[in-house]
Amino acid sequence: MQVPKRLKKAYSNMNGRCYNPKTNGYKYYGGKGVIVCNEWLNDRNKFYEWALENGYENNLTLDRIKTEGNYEPNNCRWITHKEQQSNRTNNIFIEVDGEVKTISRWSQEIGIGAGVLKNRVNHGEKDIFKPVCLSVEIDGKIKALKDLSIENNIPYDVLKYRYDSGWDTKNMLDDIKNEMKLIKYNEKYYSVSELAKMSNGLTKETILMRISYGWKNEDLLKPLQKMGRPKKYIEINGEFRTKNEWCEISGISPALFYKRMKKGITGNDLLLPINKNKID
Repeated sequence: MQVPKRLKKAYSNMNGRCYNPKTNGYKYYGGKGVIVCNEWLNDRNKFYEWALENGYENNLTLDRIKTEGNYEPNNCRWITHKEQQSNRTNNIFIEVDGEVKTISRWSQEIGIGAGVLKNRVNHGEKDIFKPVCLSVEIDGKIKALKDLSIENNIPYDVLKYRYDSGWDTKNMLDDIKNEMKLIKYNEKYYSVSELAKMSNGLTKETILMRISYGWKNEDLLKPLQKMGRPKKYIEINGEFRTKNEWCEISGISPALFYKRMKKGITGNDLLLPINKNKID
């Protein structure tokens, strides 16, 4: 059986999308549980036979009928770009690893808005499937949170928390490191250093972190939870604290903190608010 080179490439691309994490499209296929049926996976000649018997030509592309389905004979077909066209004027087709779909269909599969994809295509961007960056309007300009984090020396996870919590953009860049900033506590104003001295052993860093995570002023001096057993210290950004102390500072539960540690999560990601992070 003489197999066209393009058909061999189609078979290779199909397997790569499903089983090779280094392939660009893997996270949208194998990463989402899409597989190749055993008949084709174990014997490429079966795939070639099916393709040649079901209308394969060099100008056609492999298409899954049901996007949530697998690569198998009853869910695949060979179609042309022209056959994919409909009467809708907003149809734009994108080819990734040999598979062609409309922007709307790609949008449904990868979770990025169709408008975003279309805009990226129109601007000739190479990586149109890159994650969407969160942005806010500051002083009349649209700025990405990552850029604001770098420019203002504020941790990205702090800005992300403020964004998700609906903070006013005027307050999102509040300086969390200014120890001379006056904080209202019990109807009076104190500096962070003064609050630390008033507390029962809290450090300035702990109070600043509580402020950055939106703690109410009346709770800023809440004592850290005591532990009756030997303490195990965890390092985050060069600071060593117990699990419960970190939980008190960030406001997350010890159970969630432990779950994240079991997943191998480290650093500031351990302290992200509940339900605000995909890692949960």
